[in-house]
Amino acid sequence: MSGKFLRQGALMVLAFTAQGAGNNFAECAATFKAHCSKCHPRASTLARNLKGGTRGERTAFLSELLESHHGVDPIDRAAITEYLVGQTAP
Repeated sequence: MSGKFLRQGALMVLAFTAQGAGNNFAECAATFKAHCSKCHPRASTLARNLKGGTRGERTAFLSELLESHHGVDPIDRAAITEYLVGQTAP
């Protein structure tokens, strides 16, 4: 299997995990606040600028970005992704 295929598969698993993780909005917001709000005080600005035409594309984009951005662990990354993508149109 190619590296690109494996990466896309991993991102999809993360996206489904984030959607089914049972994180409620308040928990996800708290995770965003703890990890991101010092430099990014307005979550709505970040959410508005997510790339992708569908929720899945935005989830994959943000998850991949967060993977290299300050090394957020996978559980927190899923919560932050769920929080920000949840603020975008379906």
